[in-house]
Amino acid sequence: MDIYYICIVVGDEIMLKVLSNKLAQQLEKSEKDNKEKIYAYGLEIIFSTGIGFACILVSSAFLSALISGVVFILIFSPLRMFVGGYHAQTYRGCFAVSISSFLVLLFISKMAWNTVILFPIIFIFLCACCYILVKNPVINKLQNISLQKQHKNTIVARIVLGIDVFCIIYLSRISTELMCMAALSIILVAAFILITDL
Repeated sequence: MDIYYICIVVGDEIMLKVLSNKLAQQLEKSEKDNKEKIYAYGLEIIFSTGIGFACILVSSAFLSALISGVVFILIFSPLRMFVGGYHAQTYRGCFAVSISSFLVLLFISKMAWNTVILFPIIFIFLCACCYILVKNPVINKLQNISLQKQHKNTIVARIVLGIDVFCIIYLSRISTELMCMAALSIILVAAFILITDL
């Protein structure tokens, strides 16, 4: 009877090991597939963002406004990353929205810095800052972000917005045109939030 009992226990242990190994192999295989998909998606984002930044910099250099392009990227991108808002359905759509938005802001900043348009821009900028502080983050329907991540994004967005405001105050002492570009970049972030929030 002891031998029979030992055989059952050993057999069960072997069976558990075999089942555990099979399950572990399946999990490892699915994890590799998931990792590959995650890496591919991450690389798509990096390449599309890099191409967008490069086109903004090239077009701003072509229009003799390279520093404005750099200011736009440095103010717009970090804040946009944490507040969320409108996202195009495709990379092509995202690219078109990004480039056209930058060109419109560049045109407005070149007009506004030495005209009466500057004061309304400052007023709209202050309203945009308040709106971003209250509304962020705005989650797109396609995103699945936990409440903890949303809370973290809110805190980081407020810090980034504070840094951006400080940079705008600094830029106002150096170049009104660059200050306008930075303020308009924040207004654009607020507009993307508003579009999603409607």
